[in-house]
Amino acid sequence: MPDSDFLKKRPHPLRIPAAKSVLLFSNQSSFNVLTTVFAVLCFSFAAQSAAHGQAKYGNAKIEKREAPSSGNGNVGKFFKNLFSRPTQPAPPKPPSTPSTSITHNPPPLVAPIMDELNAVPRSGNRMKRVFVLGDSQSHTEFGEEFQSQIALGGYEVLYHAVKNGSPYYWNGLWKSPVLTRIYRPAAEPESTGAWTEVSMRPHTVEEYVNLFDPDIFIFQAGTNFEVDLVSDSPTQIFQLTRKCIDTAASRGAKVLWIGPPDARDDKKSSEFQDKSVRKLQEIMAPISERQGVDSFFNSRPVCPMPNTQKGDGEHPMPTKARNWARSAASWSLASIRTFEKDRSFASRQSEGPVQPPQKTGTSPLAGLKVDLRKVTNVSMKLKLIAKSKIADPKTMDYTDSFSVFKYEILNATDVRKNLKGIELTTSPAGDKTYAYVMHWTLHNTGSSSPYTPLASKKVGSTSTFRVLPLEKHPLCKTLETMNQINDFEDFGAPIFVSSKLLEEPGL
Repeated sequence: MPDSDFLKKRPHPLRIPAAKSVLLFSNQSSFNVLTTVFAVLCFSFAAQSAAHGQAKYGNAKIEKREAPSSGNGNVGKFFKNLFSRPTQPAPPKPPSTPSTSITHNPPPLVAPIMDELNAVPRSGNRMKRVFVLGDSQSHTEFGEEFQSQIALGGYEVLYHAVKNGSPYYWNGLWKSPVLTRIYRPAAEPESTGAWTEVSMRPHTVEEYVNLFDPDIFIFQAGTNFEVDLVSDSPTQIFQLTRKCIDTAASRGAKVLWIGPPDARDDKKSSEFQDKSVRKLQEIMAPISERQGVDSFFNSRPVCPMPNTQKGDGEHPMPTKARNWARSAASWSLASIRTFEKDRSFASRQSEGPVQPPQKTGTSPLAGLKVDLRKVTNVSMKLKLIAKSKIADPKTMDYTDSFSVFKYEILNATDVRKNLKGIELTTSPAGDKTYAYVMHWTLHNTGSSSPYTPLASKKVGSTSTFRVLPLEKHPLCKTLETMNQINDFEDFGAPIFVSSKLLEEPGL
């Protein structure tokens, strides 16, 4: 991929040449000169600010910038986030009718949409290629420093960092685009640290292996599925993670895994994190034995998170992130040197990219199918009472968002007969029964209105839905990673979704 498709560097800060001589002015002259200099400075900084804004929002090129915040939607925190008020400023209301201007001119995403990956030619036949697949931790200073350190070791480094990345994403279980940071391929330290951010569907490990054919495949992940790892039934996440590892090694690559850094105690207890680390070590045990090297790196000891640390409590601050990257890179390079003692690996030749079959244009949600035949759903006649805010696409890192609507149930007697063990909310007088339904309200593909038809649903309107509890929906796990807005404080109330949830963007 040509460099022009990647990073557009931030303009250099304004530099004022040092004066070659000192001039003495009268008080009035000095005042006039200073006033002129101040005006020039203001104009220069305003021009730079305008250029920066144009580069960020006016075209598809994204400059190098500070790492974004972690955002909501981490696996295991879904219900906590679901009942939390959003902290962002209230976005503008969605269009009330399809004829509004937004229908024809949807606001652009912060990150441009990217559909498919392209093969990357190797820098040289004799240079080993390292591919790093990370999560949002690689959006911190860890990513740039880690790429630089591996390149210093004499290797070509390709690097993708997927927001909320996990084995669910990397086994094709999630098709909706997410914010992905793509580092420009680098074969020397001077070329590292350049990246662009795009909204892209998570690609599978198999796709990365077939296109990039790395000699060493390094995962940096764990933060987004620790809850699943320490659950009483971790079978699914074990299988998905091992499938990632086995697929990464399927064409002869060596595999390494960098575990998540420490988190603040108010986020995750030490006992919880210790258990998560042990589970990851257990998953990595078979590949470690096959490779003859302990292939899992425990990041917590080298990246501690004190309870006084500011931020979100899960992503390290810049200095700690860089120190963590240096420790992880040192371990990775030592492991690679050990691998290279094996002559068969040292002489491994790239097989080249495997081009996927030609695809026709499909929705980014193609492939997500559910079977609700074994899941109980009930018919509710509903009158819309109130709506949570609708996400503003200009502030969204993702293409999709949900909002919770509050309805009055008009057929409450029949509904109660079919809902066993679920307590519904009633009015103080007991004469009205309510249901909270989470609707898909934003689906920004860049080609039509970013708002779904349900986003414009008017308060007071009536409709009939077949609904089921969110926790019973087969896609509940994947829905956990999507942005949700719930402005209601009825914390004990169940949340429902329509049985036709996947059809809501195009209703």
